[in-house]
Amino acid sequence: MDEQDLTHEASEVTSEGQSASEEAKRERRTLEELLASATPEETAQHIRKLRGESAEYRKQLKELRAQVESFQKQLKAYQEREAAQQGEWEKLARARELELERAQSELSELQRYREAVEEMLEERLKRLPEGMRKRVPQFPNPVETLRWLEANGDLFKPVSEEQVVVNAKPRKNGQRNALLLVREGL
Repeated sequence: MDEQDLTHEASEVTSEGQSASEEAKRERRTLEELLASATPEETAQHIRKLRGESAEYRKQLKELRAQVESFQKQLKAYQEREAAQQGEWEKLARARELELERAQSELSELQRYREAVEEMLEERLKRLPEGMRKRVPQFPNPVETLRWLEANGDLFKPVSEEQVVVNAKPRKNGQRNALLLVREGL
């Protein structure tokens, strides 16, 4: 390892709060002093020390690169999952959009049916005599009212005089009770 490599490594790593440039200057001066005034044994010892530090830095660098690679793989996997989920969300959103369109179509059709039923009810009520209309219960749903009219339609049929028998007992208010008698075949 030459002097430039040592200087470069020294500038990358700071120790005990010193800036990188101060550390590099100190290392360069120490190396120059060592080469100028040191014995071969001191120089060899210093070189071994530097090689040990360099090996430690390479080991740390290798671990950091492995971590970076691992993080990059995790990020890529996460991005792929997100893209897949986004694709699923798009499919779900499209399915919901189709369901909404169908529901809106059904709603408009049901509104047409409701309007038709309400018109039928109005026509049926118009055919009843005025006094009888008041006797039809007011259900919240026009279909229920039509069903009631259908089930109780006999109550609103015209009655012939033969079918009415007047009770001779007057009520408290002076009116007489009337009973409907329906003969078979009528």
